[in-house]
Amino acid sequence: MRNLKRTFRATLMVAGLVALPLASGCAGSGRLTAEWGDPAFRVSALGNVMIVGVKDSLGIGPALERAFARTLALHGLRAEAAGAAAPADSAGWWARAADLGADAVLVARVVDPRVIQSNYSSVKSYLPVPSGYTAGWYSFLRASDAEARDLAAPAGDHSVRVEANLYRHPANQLVWSGLSETFTARERHGFDAAELETEVSALSVAIQPRPAPKPARRRR
Repeated sequence: MRNLKRTFRATLMVAGLVALPLASGCAGSGRLTAEWGDPAFRVSALGNVMIVGVKDSLGIGPALERAFARTLALHGLRAEAAGAAAPADSAGWWARAADLGADAVLVARVVDPRVIQSNYSSVKSYLPVPSGYTAGWYSFLRASDAEARDLAAPAGDHSVRVEANLYRHPANQLVWSGLSETFTARERHGFDAAELETEVSALSVAIQPRPAPKPARRRR
């Protein structure tokens, strides 16, 4: 993932980034820490989105798929979970996308402070999309799967965030990327479903098209 040097300049949506340190255990408020979008992308052009949740040591992957499919549908975007049985290779994933009639793929995962510090810039005026994210959704999924397998679940409560990356399919083009605020994954009880739903909902809302700003009225 780190071999690819291409980056994009984008807007950093500051949502308590300073007030919520990366290692904090505060529950998120349903806002985004960071967001990037291709200015030419129009979500209204999408027919169906396949949701792929990265399998991780916390077991949140399937829950992410269900939550994103549900919340995106609530906001008017057709979306379906990829399902529990992951295909073995790219041909299998392409077949899965074809079965669902997907023209976009959203890869969602839970990331911890180590990933945030490794992948994201500390510069607050813009967000370079981290190296490797633009290599296509399947390449990003494979790298994320490997990273998740190598990461053992830490002892005790710990802070995590939801990261979502939307790609056009089969063009393999990254068109949107978002990072949630922090919520707590607990050692014995896993994650709080309501907290996860809040963060997923915030990401789902952000994908939707924004109305153009109205021109300011001239004072007479």
